[in-house]
Amino acid sequence: MLNLSYSQSQYPTVKKIGNDSVLIITLKQGDQMNKKFSTLNDSIKILKSIISSNPNFDTLIAKHAMQVDRMHFNFTAERLEKEMYKTELEEFELKLKEKEDRMKKNTMISHLIAFVSITMYAIISGLF
Repeated sequence: MLNLSYSQSQYPTVKKIGNDSVLIITLKQGDQMNKKFSTLNDSIKILKSIISSNPNFDTLIAKHAMQVDRMHFNFTAERLEKEMYKTELEEFELKLKEKEDRMKKNTMISHLIAFVSITMYAIISGLF
C-alpha cells in the first residue's frame, strides 16, 4: 500500500544550484510580482511624461524642496527648544534638590548643636 504524506511547502524558497541561488515561487506569486512590476513601470512612464511635458517642473521641485527644508528646520528648532527647556528644568530641579539637601544638613547641625548645648547645660547644672 502506498503511504501518501501531505506537506505544504512554504514559498518562496531559495535553492542553491552550483554557485547560483534560485528563487522558487508559486505561479500565483509570479503573477502578482509581474502585475506589480507592470503597474510600477506604467507609473514611471507616466511620471517621465509629466516631467518632460512640464518646463517648470524643476522650479516646482525646488519650491517643494525649500518647503520641506523649512519644515525640517522648524521641527529641528522646536525640538532643540524643548530640549533646552528640559535641560534648564533639570538644572533648576538639581539646584532645588541641592538647596533642600543643604537645608536638611543645616537643620540636622542645628539640632545637634541644640542637643549638645542642652546636654552641656544639664551636665554643668548637675542634672546628670
